[in-house]
Amino acid sequence: MLDPMADPSDAGGDQRGDESGEETLRDRAVRRNVPPSAMLPPAPQRPSRRGRGESVQDRAARRTVSASAPPPAFPSRPPNGPAPSERGAPAAERLATRTAPDVSRGEAGAGPAAPPRGRLVFASMLGLLLLLAGTFLLGRLSGREPVVEVQIPVVRGEDLSTATNALQELGLRTVLAPAVYDSQVPRNAVISSNPPAGATVQSGSVATVTYSNGPEPVTVPPLVGQPEETARDALEQVGLAPGLRAEEPSAQVAAGSVVRLEPAAGSDVAPFTTVTLVISAGAPPVVLPRVIGLEEDEAQSQLSVSGLEVEIERQADADVPEGRVIDQSPASGTIASPGSAVILTVSTG
Repeated sequence: MLDPMADPSDAGGDQRGDESGEETLRDRAVRRNVPPSAMLPPAPQRPSRRGRGESVQDRAARRTVSASAPPPAFPSRPPNGPAPSERGAPAAERLATRTAPDVSRGEAGAGPAAPPRGRLVFASMLGLLLLLAGTFLLGRLSGREPVVEVQIPVVRGEDLSTATNALQELGLRTVLAPAVYDSQVPRNAVISSNPPAGATVQSGSVATVTYSNGPEPVTVPPLVGQPEETARDALEQVGLAPGLRAEEPSAQVAAGSVVRLEPAAGSDVAPFTTVTLVISAGAPPVVLPRVIGLEEDEAQSQLSVSGLEVEIERQADADVPEGRVIDQSPASGTIASPGSAVILTVSTG
């Protein structure tokens, strides 16, 4: 029996379906996107009262056609029943209002299609960016800057200005500790930092820098009046270097002994500083003063101050009062070495 709704182009498909016996009216309706009601065969016409006189053969044939027609295949009612808008409508119309899934595209019969994967990735990245932006804005609004951690570099042995600049470039605040003596680190070079090198701290933290004041100074010992060799040994024992030797006359220091040091005794100097020794050459020569005509005591006093020895001889002289100097030897103006003897002739009257 020919289908009045059949498409000539699908004749082959219908034939194949009839041959296989598997494709139902509902399957064809789904494939063609046609309401199943349109695929049903026309209902047999109930004979009117006027047709009561039909023959037994006609009635049997009509019943045979009605019995052979397949029942309409409608989708089962959903668990919760039909939608409110569909209640009361014929089953065929309710089925027609629903959109059948596209079986050729492999779509599922129920539920919305899953969103593409690219949209999910984009949505995830957008959410992450919004979270980071919110965290940053919250930190700014609360008055706190984002925490940045830095590592303390090695600054030992570096020049003080170079080390402080390196720490400040990392966002650290530098504080200088009092300088300390260190024989291994040059003057104005960094000895250590606190926190130490390699420590991890937050940007803006304080880094204390300790720098060297050079080796601990040495005090020049007092060596005036000491023999030269003794003085040299004493300088070496305290870490100083005996230097040049100079001589000068001294009426107070014996010849061959230390008159003074350069730098002077009591000075604080760096270790291994060279010290010059000034050695006494003895008392300087003196020019004999004139003492003739002076009283004996006064003449002796002047000569003794010049470092000269005085010897007294007495002689009678009626022209010179008693106790006065008549003559001296060597004569006045003579250059004499300290300690030399001067002979005075004193009148006895």
